[in-house]
Amino acid sequence: MTAGHAIYLNILFTLIPFIAIIFALVLGFKILKQLTVIATELKKMNKTKSEDEVPR
Repeated sequence: MTAGHAIYLNILFTLIPFIAIIFALVLGFKILKQLTVIATELKKMNKTKSEDEVPR
């Protein structure tokens, strides 16, 4: 292994944790966005369902 390869691998292994954290944050925000969309859809469905069950 040459010195160039060693420097490249050292930089790569130094950056991997940062890349992993950024990836996890992006993935977390996407999941959170999907969950909020699902929650609003469920609220809409629940609202229409409760409007259908109006007591006589």
